[in-house]
Amino acid sequence: MFCNRCGAELPDGSKFCNMCGAMQEAAPVTSSPVAPVMPATPEKQTRPLNKMFIAVEIIGTILLAALTVWYVAFSNRGYSYSKHAAASAATPTPTPKKATPTPKKATPTPTKKPTNTPTPAPAVRVDDGTSFAMVNGILVVRDDVFGMTYEELNEYVGGTIEELMSWDYSTVPMMYNGFEYKDGNSYVLFFEKNRLVGVRVESTIAKNEIPTDLYNRAVALRGNHDFFWYYQENGQVFEYDWHIQIKGKKGEYAIFLNPYGDVNHICQQITSPDYSGGTIQQH
Repeated sequence: MFCNRCGAELPDGSKFCNMCGAMQEAAPVTSSPVAPVMPATPEKQTRPLNKMFIAVEIIGTILLAALTVWYVAFSNRGYSYSKHAAASAATPTPTPKKATPTPKKATPTPTKKPTNTPTPAPAVRVDDGTSFAMVNGILVVRDDVFGMTYEELNEYVGGTIEELMSWDYSTVPMMYNGFEYKDGNSYVLFFEKNRLVGVRVESTIAKNEIPTDLYNRAVALRGNHDFFWYYQENGQVFEYDWHIQIKGKKGEYAIFLNPYGDVNHICQQITSPDYSGGTIQQH
């Protein structure tokens, strides 16, 4: 028998073609089979068809093999990936511990060696010739000399103060001395508890009164004042007191008469606020 599709010769009773795989219809059974009509040139038609189907079969087989290999490889890869992912999820990756930083050693700052430069001793104050003065006939004393000890003041003025003497007419223990200053005037210094508290300058006058011109100059320089008067054996004694500032405190400037026997002395005196209050002048 022959294939009813490709014409290939088949064994009698075949259900499928061995060449193209087509199903064969069963031929009707007759008492006298009629021989099939063969094509004019069956060999020429069969050979090309056989080669074509063989090529298709080979290509199909190759594609099927390639698809099978790809499927197996992809399935194994997916299986391996799923297995790896499951294993990764089951076994947590340990978190690495943070390394404790090693503290750096502090570089010690080099200590500067102290420079053994001796501290200069304070310069000894030296009088410049303006500590005591008569300004237009009015006594002026610089504030910074008040409160000095005898030793300090004597060094300050160049050792020109003679040894102190006791002042017997004061109501508090005092020492005094006079010295010739650089301006040519003679000043009397009063020390209480070895601190300078008063400076006086004196001059003799013929009359028992304070000169009007001296009073007017004092008022012009010092301003308002307090007035006192009292009696002595030979007449009245007048005194004018001005309150002034000495080292930020209230001191006193005074003009008064001081009669010695038959001789009258006009006195100007500046008294420090550190003075205890006992009288200096002889009343």
